[in-house]
Amino acid sequence: MPLPAGTLELIAATPATLRALLGALPDEAIEQRDAGGWSVRDVVAHMLAVEEPAFRDRITLILEQPDPTIPVVDEDATLEASGYRLLPLSWLLDEFERRRAGDVAWFRSLDDLDRAGEHPAVGEVTVGNVLSHLAHHDAAHLQQIAGILDATANTGRGNLRRLDA
Repeated sequence: MPLPAGTLELIAATPATLRALLGALPDEAIEQRDAGGWSVRDVVAHMLAVEEPAFRDRITLILEQPDPTIPVVDEDATLEASGYRLLPLSWLLDEFERRRAGDVAWFRSLDDLDRAGEHPAVGEVTVGNVLSHLAHHDAAHLQQIAGILDATANTGRGNLRRLDA
């Protein structure tokens, strides 16, 4: 089954989108937290931390082993173990861009998107499912970042917030 239109393009564009949105923001904006306690830096660190185990490694496993069991990834533990939350946003953006460029080149070369493995929590998962999940993951976190930035901007609107009513 082919990927939904725009899947690989979204995956490829995410690093540049993050850089364009966040690259010039001051640290104060980067450290603002959402209701769940996540800062923009935390979100980017998370995206980088799970790139390999949740996406690249799962695809590799599906392609290299017959009927593999796809491991569950504890995203919180993976983020904490990475140490990425402590690194500057500029480093996170550079590293995310570097890794993603290599991954996208590999993703574009894949021709067996229907090959599958078994995930213990959700059942059968194909390579195409993993790629679509990655695009969804990127879009969800771009929305999360936009929400953090919006909440900060909204507080400065004063009486103009009444226009939303």
